[in-house]
Amino acid sequence: MKTGEIIKRLRKARGFCQMKLTEKIGVNYKHLKKYERGTSKIKVESIQN
Repeated sequence: MKTGEIIKRLRKARGFCQMKLTEKIGVNYKHLKKYERGTSKIKVESIQN
């Protein structure tokens, strides 16, 4: 399973829409969409907190 798939699965398991998750973690909405699709790689710094 790829990182984006894991992020998406965990987000849905916690009942967050993409917009709500971006507000919580401080990542741009467009970037989160790209991470979940696998069209962009996420930096470790973005997910450490």
